[in-house]
Amino acid sequence: MQVKAYEGRTPQHQFSLRSNYSFAQGWNLDLWARHVSKTSHYTLNALEPLVVNPYASLDARLAWQMDRQLELAVMGKNLLTNRHTEFVDTLPYTRAYDVQRTLYITALWRF
Repeated sequence: MQVKAYEGRTPQHQFSLRSNYSFAQGWNLDLWARHVSKTSHYTLNALEPLVVNPYASLDARLAWQMDRQLELAVMGKNLLTNRHTEFVDTLPYTRAYDVQRTLYITALWRF
């Protein structure tokens, strides 16, 4: 396979910022913002590369530590857009890897 097929598969620019803030009694807020520039992926069948557009993403987690054993949390991933593509595999008959907006509610019990 030619070297050209591998050029551009990684983004030229990436930016990531994380924050963790503890406030009130037992409350924590975690934020993760990131930006990734475009990438190009050549497949075996295509003459032109498949382009993955640049994207920005924000993840957030709000947790409440009720006591030493129980923690409740609400988490959201990819909160800025409904979905974005992060990766395209070069193998034939594979699909792009899309990340959708997701929300979770968790309970963690330690014993």
